[in-house]
Amino acid sequence: MHVLAIKKGLAEKYPDLPSKLYNEFLKAKEEAYMRIREPYLMFISPLINEAYEEAVQLMGEDYWSYGVSKNWYVIQKLMSYMIEDGLIKEELKKEDVFLNSLINT
Repeated sequence: MHVLAIKKGLAEKYPDLPSKLYNEFLKAKEEAYMRIREPYLMFISPLINEAYEEAVQLMGEDYWSYGVSKNWYVIQKLMSYMIEDGLIKEELKKEDVFLNSLINT
């Protein structure tokens, strides 16, 4: 859905910042998942529950997956388009794009 970027210098100055930020976003996502399942939403709009069920059926329980490993196939597809369009010459490795502390997320 989105990519969060941190300047390399900032990550070097505060090495625990990337993983702390990642973990805070995970907490926020889990809270959003919990809220969307709350029964009162059915009364506000029955379409919310239907849309949620449809998303889960189509994409699984974690349809907003976070992390490099869970989304690497999407990034590889994007890189293939970039190669095709002449924006990059070859596919990059995870280590070329992401901090070591986040590669296994």
